[in-house]
Amino acid sequence: MSSFSRADVDLGTRVRQQEVVTELGRQALREDDLDGLLDDAAAAVAATLDTEFCGVIESLPGGEEGVLRVGVGWPQELVGSTRVPLDPDSQAGRAFESGDPVVVEDRHAETQFSRPERFADRDVVSGISVAVGSADEPWGVLETHATERQEFTGQDADFLEGVAEVLAAAIENERRRRRLRAERTFDERIAETSPVGLAVLDGTGEIHFANERAEEILGRARSELTGTSFDAPELDLVDSDGDPLAPGQRTYECVLEAEEPVYDLERGVRRTDGERVWLSVNGAPLPGDDPGEVVVAFEDVTEHHRIETELETVFGRVTDAFYALDEEFRFTLVNERAEQLLQRSEEELLGERLWEVFPEAAERDEVRESFHDAMETQRPQSYELFFEPLDFRVEATVYPSESGVSVYFRDVTERERNERRLEESERRYRTLVENFPNGAVGLYDEDLEYRAVGGELLDARDVEPADRVGHSVHEVYPDDLLEEIEPYFHTALDGEENAFEVEYNDRYVHAYTLPVRDPDGEVTAGMLVVQDVTERWERERELKRYETIVEAVDDGVYVVDEDSNFTMVNETYAEMLGYSPEELIGESATKVVDEAVIEHINELQAASDEDGDDRPKIEAELRTADGGSVPVEATFASLPDDDPGWYRVGVVRDVTERKERDRALEKSERRYRTLAEHFPNGAVSVYDHDLRCTLVEGAVLGEKLPVADRLERRRMPDLFPDEAAADLEPLFRATVEDGETGNTTTAFGGHNWKVWATPLRDADGEIFAGLSFAQDITDQVEREQRLQDLVERLEESNERLEQFAYAASHDLQEPLRMVSSYL
Repeated sequence: MSSFSRADVDLGTRVRQQEVVTELGRQALREDDLDGLLDDAAAAVAATLDTEFCGVIESLPGGEEGVLRVGVGWPQELVGSTRVPLDPDSQAGRAFESGDPVVVEDRHAETQFSRPERFADRDVVSGISVAVGSADEPWGVLETHATERQEFTGQDADFLEGVAEVLAAAIENERRRRRLRAERTFDERIAETSPVGLAVLDGTGEIHFANERAEEILGRARSELTGTSFDAPELDLVDSDGDPLAPGQRTYECVLEAEEPVYDLERGVRRTDGERVWLSVNGAPLPGDDPGEVVVAFEDVTEHHRIETELETVFGRVTDAFYALDEEFRFTLVNERAEQLLQRSEEELLGERLWEVFPEAAERDEVRESFHDAMETQRPQSYELFFEPLDFRVEATVYPSESGVSVYFRDVTERERNERRLEESERRYRTLVENFPNGAVGLYDEDLEYRAVGGELLDARDVEPADRVGHSVHEVYPDDLLEEIEPYFHTALDGEENAFEVEYNDRYVHAYTLPVRDPDGEVTAGMLVVQDVTERWERERELKRYETIVEAVDDGVYVVDEDSNFTMVNETYAEMLGYSPEELIGESATKVVDEAVIEHINELQAASDEDGDDRPKIEAELRTADGGSVPVEATFASLPDDDPGWYRVGVVRDVTERKERDRALEKSERRYRTLAEHFPNGAVSVYDHDLRCTLVEGAVLGEKLPVADRLERRRMPDLFPDEAAADLEPLFRATVEDGETGNTTTAFGGHNWKVWATPLRDADGEIFAGLSFAQDITDQVEREQRLQDLVERLEESNERLEQFAYAASHDLQEPLRMVSSYL
């Protein structure tokens, strides 16, 4: 991978590259065909940089690979199907992850990146790749390659990044259009908040039928519309550009020619008051005896058209502003759009230093640093701020070159305002969707006047939305109901959310009032969301008392009044205490429980009523008839307040056996834990079927082994070195999988260990875990090693003694033979 060439870049080349970027930007604004734009961009890049291959790679979900969506020079069968790795080991992946241009001048000498399969048999030598989209959420990669060695300049990289920015903006616009279409689909389902005009035309365009909404949109009475041609001169029908429709462009003509539905035709009509209204029109053949009839559905998109027109105007301006500076920050080139925004002609600026013409810019750290950093690092820099001397918000990108910097900038003041308005509209719809509980919704202003209403509840009550829109709550609701609910409307406008239930027209309604906020968090309206809960409310009221009592009929059940006197006890409860039900009913609860316990129950009940906890629980000792006591666990709940004799119900369970088991279990657990904690010179652990350690105790924890917190919840293969894990894993698996008991030895952490493992079984004999004991046998191993060393030394000594004895025997035998020869 190489750095950018330091060769001077011809000014004419830069201008041509900028013209390509500008033309692609205009195409992106002029057309909605994203695929066409991607094709044209790839072709333009290949032609401008004189390369044989150019492709646009779209990232797939997960970001680990992409697909070659558009390709120039590549075989057609590869486009749309070839998967491209986006990992850092590839040129495209490095650009995708870093957000910086990546250049390879000679792929044969390049060692950083792997060679993609798509380059096989194509002798690709040089190439440059840039990310498409933001650094936080890149969409994909734009790359171009040549079969001959080519030195790409920094200006080439800037050009490719400029094209990538245009593509990223077009992709974002496409996403926004999809969101708008989704919102429009949602709005059509709720006809009350997105009214649709309907008209039926014959084969000549004459209107046979128009609904009431059509009257409102077109500004003409139904009697005027019926019998009138849909393209009558008084309607002044025009296309989306404001030009009169040519023959064959009328909606009914398009439908009849295609013989199938047409969608999203944009048309403008003139109302009787002279106002131009923009419509989104759908049309479809109308089934029936007359094959020439067409049904047309249209909605008023005047505001949407206005915003789109403004946005197109804004984007049309911002893509063209450009000026160039030399190394001394003197103007060397200024285009027409830059002259307009800078409010100075090119003649006035050429040769002048930026900081002298605009001294206020030099005082802004983000501006000066962007220019100097771009010059010093040779990497593009960006900034956005409001520039007071020129009275607009500027978004600028500074691109470095060997001879200075090139600056592309735009006036984003109006765009920012439009985006805020769009965000406010989207937020309103989002609030409606998120809080709509299958009932009805109303949006009202600060005068408590409804601006939009809708929902199935209105249909069920035969209420027309038009009877609500434009009317205040004072006109809609009776005075007694208004007195109860009006404060909630006001508090929502103050920024508070409310929830309440009211009875209205013999129905019970659960309602919310919510504040609707703009992007700055300011409350702009209120929203009422209601749900009919009549059936639920009546059912819950009827069953409340009985459901509470029947929840645990196998246990003791009692009911007391507000004075804690028994009003009902079942047989189980009475038998538990050695009484009959008749002996307890009417008696105070203090007969079987201490006064302090009753006071504690009352406190828990008060807290439960406040917090909404339906079933508080308590453990206590109840006195029996023979003077003994029974440990119990009790739950209780408040009863509906319409009967003072039925104040609280309690469910009681005798926990004597459980207490005894708990004590025995606790004693056993304490013994085992004591044993584990003091296991001599070792540790005890319990592990599950995944070989994950669930409990560790032992005397060596924190010394020869890590502390328990570092061992528990981790798998055995992850805790030990590979050699030790290889020794232990078969032993542990045989325990939990085959029920085998065994042992082994291993070494880790500078110590030698002997490890035993055995299965743990439940009452049914099923293995639910494994139990292991590890004991440090380092001293034993060392003693055995020393003994072995001693044995080896003794054997060596014995061998030397044998050799000495042999030599001594030989030396003694020779003189004896000489003496014997003289005898």
